[in-house]
Amino acid sequence: MSDPPAGGARWKPAPPERRGRPRLRPLLLAALLVAPPLGIALGRAAPPCALHSLTSVPCPGCGLGTAAAALARGEPVAALRAYPPLATLAVLHLVLLVTCLASLLGRQPGRVAARLTGAVALLTAVSLLGNWLLRLLEIKGGSA
Repeated sequence: MSDPPAGGARWKPAPPERRGRPRLRPLLLAALLVAPPLGIALGRAAPPCALHSLTSVPCPGCGLGTAAAALARGEPVAALRAYPPLATLAVLHLVLLVTCLASLLGRQPGRVAARLTGAVALLTAVSLLGNWLLRLLEIKGGSA
């Protein structure tokens, strides 16, 4: 172990208000506001999935571009048929947006908000993986 600096001073972490996170909150909020319209715009002209084109195996995001295009046409049911995890992604997006906005307004999210965000994020991850596994099983079942 190294000796403490002269004078016996030790390193102390910066207080929470100086750690840089507050500076990122406006950027996160901007990203959350820009992502849906950008995703819908890109979904209209999205190229085919490279993994699926090369290997005939869908990636975890296969169907998301089709879902975004359906949303752009105002067809939410078709979007959910194309990519079922879209529902949990939308809920996660909304929770993050509200939490970030509340934080910018000076309201610190409490334990309930943190647990809700974590639960929705976990549900989103499970739905993404579950959807992908079901698609992989469809391929395996169809080729046997």
